[in-house]
Amino acid sequence: MLTASDALKSWLPTARQSVSADLYTVTLVSGQVLRWTSADRDITFGGNTYSSQQAKPSWDTIERTAGLEVGTVDLTIADGGTAVLAGLTVLQAIAKGLFDGATVQIDELRMPTFGDTSNGSRNRFTGRFAQVTSCTRLQAKVELRDYREFLDTQMPRNLFQSGCQHTLYDAGCTLVRASFTSSGTVGAGSTSVTINPAAALGHGDGYYAQGTLTFTGGSNNGLSYQVRDYTGGILTLDRPALLPVGAGDTFTISAGCDKTKATCTGRFSNLANFAGQPYIPAAETGV
Repeated sequence: MLTASDALKSWLPTARQSVSADLYTVTLVSGQVLRWTSADRDITFGGNTYSSQQAKPSWDTIERTAGLEVGTVDLTIADGGTAVLAGLTVLQAIAKGLFDGATVQIDELRMPTFGDTSNGSRNRFTGRFAQVTSCTRLQAKVELRDYREFLDTQMPRNLFQSGCQHTLYDAGCTLVRASFTSSGTVGAGSTSVTINPAAALGHGDGYYAQGTLTFTGGSNNGLSYQVRDYTGGILTLDRPALLPVGAGDTFTISAGCDKTKATCTGRFSNLANFAGQPYIPAAETGV
């Protein structure tokens, strides 16, 4: 439901002129919050400053429907040329996937004069980054969808399947990530995809496959990547690191899981919490 402040609702019917500006509050999955405005100058509202320089956002279409149909917004983002995340501009970060799943709130200000925000705001849309339809050197086009999208969930939620239904280290799995996490240092010969630890990590092939590597030093400090393979002591990332990887960079890495009974038992000794049904015959064998 769209909302507006009482002061704004009282003032608008009598206003002869007004200055409007849109405010964009973007919350990344990491928790970092970015605030932008469509105005040509920064705006301070609610104790927060909305930048006119980091990005130049504008919405093309806002579609709303009654009932359970998902509302959408076509959002165009032009680059402001200012680094905002891990040394990347907004467009570079979008292209690298750092905005995937971010939540977006669009509010509208109607001001008697520029900077007078005493009338409050009107909410236009709240949702999340759903997909990037295009991203060039000049601008990105993004589709936003409201939270009714989450109602499009397969039911029943849990199905009979051979693999475990839990996510590793979640409440159903019960394992604690720290108990299966090691620290390491990038060694010589490493690349943005292949990490050669300076010292052995102490586990056999496959142990860290599908696990998470988080850099704690170097250019990628604070960024995390999924591990695709761990063979012969070499880590292969699922996608290249965003920034150069150098010898001496430090990292932590947690064990991964392929959701099979064998891995749950042999690697984690957690069979009591295994949520798969590996002995159910495949559907084709039931004929």
